[in-house]
Amino acid sequence: TVWVWGDNGSGQLGDGFLVDRYTPYQLTSIEGIIAIAAGGSHSLALKSDGTVLAWGLNIDGQLGDGTQIQRLSPVSVINLDSVTAISAGVSHSIALRSNGTVYGWGDNLYGQLGDNTNIDRYSPVQMLGQGQGLTNIVAVSAGGYHSLTLKNDGTAWACGRNNHGQLGDNSILQKTMAVQVSNITNLISIAAGEMHGLAVQSDGTAWSWGYNFYGQLGDGTSGIDRLFPVTVNAF
Repeated sequence: TVWVWGDNGSGQLGDGFLVDRYTPYQLTSIEGIIAIAAGGSHSLALKSDGTVLAWGLNIDGQLGDGTQIQRLSPVSVINLDSVTAISAGVSHSIALRSNGTVYGWGDNLYGQLGDNTNIDRYSPVQMLGQGQGLTNIVAVSAGGYHSLTLKNDGTAWACGRNNHGQLGDNSILQKTMAVQVSNITNLISIAAGEMHGLAVQSDGTAWSWGYNFYGQLGDGTSGIDRLFPVTVNAF
């Protein structure tokens, strides 16, 4: 079952209304949910049959139902099945399929969908990788306006906005196809913040890169962006 609460100005709670909820409220219209993801003003739910539901703000197509119509209750993401993981950014969504491919939809201004365009997508499109196909993916994480993926060989790949180095490729150039995060391998876990990235290696070492104004990279500094991964320090 799914329970929701908080801001509902765009219908992101999926309860059919536009009224904020200050305590958890059960969505009785859906069941069999195995994962959920909260975006900027939209929500995703992964069903046990490998299909995805979405609701909330849809101005950029982030619900993936082929329209830009705001939805106050869950609708199906079209042309997508065999999904094993989902993640939501500010206004885009990504999904990992069981065959190791990644699909995205919604806002694509910075190339965060990775389809080698900057065109918003109202239904899922496959994410691509520079120099090779983006396959054998085992985990995905959507940042604010970028996307981060983990391959089964322990490398991380990212696309989208890069003004603070959030792609970790030692540049500040946006990428419309996924590029490899520099200098780190043997990764087992990833996470994308609004403008920074994190990864953990098999030996337990944590790495971070991107925006660091508030010290969110944990390298003992603040105000110094990192364009490639640095180790997180324990104090």
